[in-house]
Amino acid sequence: FEAFVSVMGNKDSYGDVVMPGAFDDTLAEWAASGNPIPVVWSHGYSSVDNHIGVVLEAAQKTVGDKTGLWVKGQLDTDPEDRVALKVGKLMRGKRLTQFSFSYDVTEGAYVKSQTELGDYYELRKLKLYEVGPTLIGANSETELLAAKALRDIAADIKAGRTISAKNEELLRT
Repeated sequence: FEAFVSVMGNKDSYGDVVMPGAFDDTLAEWAASGNPIPVVWSHGYSSVDNHIGVVLEAAQKTVGDKTGLWVKGQLDTDPEDRVALKVGKLMRGKRLTQFSFSYDVTEGAYVKSQTELGDYYELRKLKLYEVGPTLIGANSETELLAAKALRDIAADIKAGRTISAKNEELLRT
């Protein structure tokens, strides 16, 4: 799947505004660690079953008039991962289209504003812990951009194209 898990420059339901560059340091830390950013269903930390996938790519990106934290993620595909499979089905059916993320604020400030935003808390630097789909995100501008099933990915492979043994096995599974 691909999604905007955070949108920058607009006020969320908690009165926070994520600023451009807020994720730069934490994304660099994740990349340097070699560990994937977890995808967790609706911040469901109470059950390991809610850890449903990993982020493959993450970056601040602009698509159209929206700038935010864009991710390309992969949900777990093991038949035993019922939560991941159900979430994937809901995403492909466009019944689950919003996202969220958990974080600590490492730099922020309260801003008094005469603009249409009104007063808000500016999130300048964040430490990211996880991202994930949720029924209702704090920022309603988050967005599922694309969701594909493995069978859709397999259909996209051109005839005669060579794929790795690992990817072939994954597609067969």
